[in-house]
Amino acid sequence: RRQRLMREQGILTAVSAALRLIIADPPVPGKGSADNTWRRHAAALRRQLAKPAFRLIYYCVQNNPPNQMYMSSSMGMLLKHSVSEAVATQCIVEMLRANETLQDTEIGPVEISQFISMVRHQRMHPLFLNLIRACCTCNGHGVEGNQVLIARSLLGNPENCALLLDLEAVPDAADADLEVHAKSLLRILEAEVDAMFDARQRRLEEMIRQREGA
Repeated sequence: RRQRLMREQGILTAVSAALRLIIADPPVPGKGSADNTWRRHAAALRRQLAKPAFRLIYYCVQNNPPNQMYMSSSMGMLLKHSVSEAVATQCIVEMLRANETLQDTEIGPVEISQFISMVRHQRMHPLFLNLIRACCTCNGHGVEGNQVLIARSLLGNPENCALLLDLEAVPDAADADLEVHAKSLLRILEAEVDAMFDARQRRLEEMIRQREGA
């Protein structure tokens, strides 16, 4: 009931609007422009507001599909903050983890590319690996479209291909969370890559049969 009231009374809307306002680039050293002044104010506000605000959002979306769908329009804002706020990433994972409708409507090539970029630039952070894993499965079932997008993005880009090698090297790491998420994601990707090659082989065999029968 409290989660629903947060949405119906406009609290989620107000918090999301405030978080959008404090998205700003860091101040440029040595400059005193009005834009730089706002950047400093935004940075100060972000330090004070972001973490408790995202904790509130996480409470509101936890196991609550209506609130998850309501917050789906703020996916861009969540992504921008997730680079510096771990709870923002946790909000996205919670929204994707068990909401198939949200997966279908809000996750596409652009979002997948952003998720993979986060993993690449944040040195295999467990939270971002978990974010990609949440795109691959939903309610214990594979999300085929997202798995294909992720596999193709990793295999089709030399920089992203290196992530596959990093995933394989993770079991030697000391970080248990990182190892768990990496192993899980690698199993999903390996299965998807195998499926892609099997599908391609079947298409080739079908083409050969058609030519032989012509």
